[in-house]
Amino acid sequence: MAAQTLLTVDEYLDLPVEEGPRYELDEGRLVEMASPTIEHGACQARLAHLLIVYKTQSKLSILVSIHAEFVLSDDPPVARQPDVCVILPETASRLEYVRGAYRGRPELAIEVVSKNDVAAELNRKVNQYLLAGVQAVWIFYPDTRHVMIYRANGEIKLLRSGDDIEEPHLFPGLRIPVAEVFEV
Repeated sequence: MAAQTLLTVDEYLDLPVEEGPRYELDEGRLVEMASPTIEHGACQARLAHLLIVYKTQSKLSILVSIHAEFVLSDDPPVARQPDVCVILPETASRLEYVRGAYRGRPELAIEVVSKNDVAAELNRKVNQYLLAGVQAVWIFYPDTRHVMIYRANGEIKLLRSGDDIEEPHLFPGLRIPVAEVFEV
C-alpha cells in the first residue's frame, strides 16, 4: 500500500476547483464527500429554512449558510464544509476569507448523515468542530430519524421524533421539532 501524501491547508486551498466530487481536508488527508441523496438534500433544505424562519422571527443577525468551508486548524490541517451552519455577527466580523474558505469556525455546525458515512469518521468530524471552538454540532440521521447533539461543554443528547432541538445559550427561543425536519 502506497503512503498517502499529506497536504497543508495552503496546498489544499490551491487545488483547482473542478466539477465533480467535493473534498474536505482531514488532518492533511484529502477526503471525498459523498454525493447527497434526495433525502439528504431535503433534510438540509428544511434545516436551513427553519433556521432562516427563526432568524426572521427573532430578528437576530445570525448568518445561515449551506456548505460554507471553514479552515478549522492549520496544525493538523483541517478544513470542513458543514451541510448547514450558523454564524453569529461577532464571529462573522472576525472570519478571514482565503481562497474559497473561511479561517475560523461557525457557532453551530450541522451534518446530515449520508448512506456512505462511517461512524468513526463522523466522530472525528464532531471532535474537530468542537476542538476548533464550535459551540454545538447537530448530526441528523434521515434513515432512523434521530439527531445527536454535541455541545462544547461536553453534553451529548439523543433526540427523536417528538423531541425539540433547542440551543438557548446560542439562539434564545429557538425550538425545532425533530419530526418537522424529517417530514417528507
